[in-house]
Amino acid sequence: MRTAARILATRLWYRHVMLHVTPESSVKALISRFDRFSTVHLGVGLDPRLVGRWARGEGSVGGGHIRRVESEFPGTAIVYSIATLLRPGAFRSRHATQSVASLTEPAASGGLGWVFPAPAGTAGKASRGSTVTWDDSASLASRGDFLSFLAVLVLLRQAASVGSFGEVQRHATNLIEMLPGIISLGWVRPDVDLLLQCLGDMMRGPKWLGVPRGIDWEAFRYLIDSCDVIAGERPVLIAQKEGLGVPWDFASGRPVPLLPDVAPLWSYVRPAKPPPETRSPRQLSLGGVPWLDEGRRTLRARRKTAPR
Repeated sequence: MRTAARILATRLWYRHVMLHVTPESSVKALISRFDRFSTVHLGVGLDPRLVGRWARGEGSVGGGHIRRVESEFPGTAIVYSIATLLRPGAFRSRHATQSVASLTEPAASGGLGWVFPAPAGTAGKASRGSTVTWDDSASLASRGDFLSFLAVLVLLRQAASVGSFGEVQRHATNLIEMLPGIISLGWVRPDVDLLLQCLGDMMRGPKWLGVPRGIDWEAFRYLIDSCDVIAGERPVLIAQKEGLGVPWDFASGRPVPLLPDVAPLWSYVRPAKPPPETRSPRQLSLGGVPWLDEGRRTLRARRKTAPR
């Protein structure tokens, strides 16, 4: 089954896998890792035609391939969990947690906590990785990596599933603030429009009324290419953080494509919506001619002031 979220997850997963492949992140090198007799032409181990479909967004990867690649490149399977976390519609809290089970551990105080792998080559006590309190989305956002992004998505889906508007607002605000840094990653940037659209499709309905609104997309663009900006000089992304508003809809007011150097995957990305029509049906039937509209307003004003 092909959905926008699954296609997005497949493309992100594929590009993340290619970061582990040498030389030159080539498809030939990827295929050869799974069968020493494989070739680009024979496709033994991995069919190069299938790999091409993943890269082009023409099909989604299956669980068998994800597990097989994970055995060769540990830490790649977790990327595909974004397909579950961005799934629109009703969502149970436990489904969110199960999708990122490798990032969780029992907390000393009960419940769960977040644990993130240490950088490669780390030895000693630090090799265990870093831990973060379960509902501390601000600390997760400050980490600024893709695994933390997945963790904040989990918290956001859990808050929405129980109808906690305050928690939805808090986690969504932190998610928005960290998005430019996530999109700046070289393997995420090519799908900036599809990622934002999937987020917008996910946040529809009354459960998402607590989500902040009024995103400054010019500031958003700036931060994608300027992630090292000083905190005090960081532009404001969200115009309204408090109070309930309309469900967060990225399709409203977001330029598509967002980045001039990134071509959207048009087979799944919807073009930007035109501004809402404010003219009356009568004006539309007459073409909305400016001088004609002005003449009608003048006539109405004269009728109101004319003696009876």
